[in-house]
Amino acid sequence: MSEEIRQFDQADVEANKTFSILIVIFNFLFFLPLVMEDKKGSAYLKYYANQALIAFLFGFIPPLGTICWIILLVGILNGSYMSIPLVGDKLEIIK
Repeated sequence: MSEEIRQFDQADVEANKTFSILIVIFNFLFFLPLVMEDKKGSAYLKYYANQALIAFLFGFIPPLGTICWIILLVGILNGSYMSIPLVGDKLEIIK
């Protein structure tokens, strides 16, 4: 079976990388891409806002929250899709 390789638009990644890092570090800011006019069209930012919301929910279990946080930061810094294991690709709360 071949797995589809998904990539973000590099211009979108470069424009929103710092903001994505802030959203992942401060998970409670996950809603900002939905309310900021200039950020609403960013697929990269919405993807990581969704992952940050999931990490926020898992953050109440300390070891899982830390692992989620590290995984997401690595994905952001690489500019690639990196989701929380087991649930990250299956839960899409923010669209």
